[in-house]
Amino acid sequence: MPRFLQALDTSDQAAQADADEVDKHWLSTVKDVITIGKALFVILTTIQAAMKWRKSNMRMATAASNLLLFNAMIVAGVTVYKHTSKTIAPLFALQAISNYSAYLIFVVLTKYVESE
Repeated sequence: MPRFLQALDTSDQAAQADADEVDKHWLSTVKDVITIGKALFVILTTIQAAMKWRKSNMRMATAASNLLLFNAMIVAGVTVYKHTSKTIAPLFALQAISNYSAYLIFVVLTKYVESE
């Protein structure tokens, strides 16, 4: 193996060892509990908002409700990603889905809102 590749491999191993050491600290557990709690709060309140939209008689009610549920799933996906895989492919997919959500918000606002 070439010398520069060995240096990169050693650097990656050192970075992983540092990350493992940080994950073992008790404050890391506290941070995890707080972030999961915050994510659950956001997911539950978003689902509650979606259910309230379902009861509305506005033209955009169903679209807004579906969009809120879609965004709750994105939050759940990001939370799972943060506490499991650190690979780039799921992060790229979540970013793409999040950007698609912003596009869907534009569509809902321009197609279903009852104003000129």
